[in-house]
Amino acid sequence: DGRTKPIPRKEKQATEPHTSQENSCLLRVTLGNRKISTVVHQKDMNRFNQAYSNLLKASIDGLKKRDKRIKAAPAKSGRPKTEKG
Repeated sequence: DGRTKPIPRKEKQATEPHTSQENSCLLRVTLGNRKISTVVHQKDMNRFNQAYSNLLKASIDGLKKRDKRIKAAPAKSGRPKTEKG
């Protein structure tokens, strides 16, 4: 066939164009090669944030605790600085 570029996919028509005056938030998520997107409307934002925060809290319980000790400043090299120019 001699093509060097991939054949373009046929575009899907949107089911319903977004024409409301209400504010909304577009969310895009990727995991590996899977991609999803959704629109959260302003009236549903509090419920979405609550559900999302519960999901994050449940997912991060396996993280390692951070060491809160203050580390010593890194040792400076013994070489004197020289001016360039």
